[in-house]
Amino acid sequence: MPNRRLILVLITLFALTNPAFADSTAPSYPAIPLLSTSTTILGEKIHYPKGDAHITASIVTLAPGARTILHKHDVPLFADILEGELTVEYGAHGTRTYKQGQSLMEAM
Repeated sequence: MPNRRLILVLITLFALTNPAFADSTAPSYPAIPLLSTSTTILGEKIHYPKGDAHITASIVTLAPGARTILHKHDVPLFADILEGELTVEYGAHGTRTYKQGQSLMEAM
């Protein structure tokens, strides 16, 4: 397998409860759905923290073989694998590998 870097698009969602975002009367435009879910990859029900809404979108690049520290997400986090693949260890829930083109709601 060629040595490829991993490129992810991560979107962290905080308290997106504004009904204006779900307005079905808004004009339509071409869109390619990536993911529609109410649970994380481990089946956890997505819940929003209290407080003001805040959204962060990032492109994260990891070198081949790079590792992150053990961490948790306290808010819903959406990931789209743009290039390469990502292997995540979920403790008692096992290990999962995500490949280019896959989208997921990361475990919290």
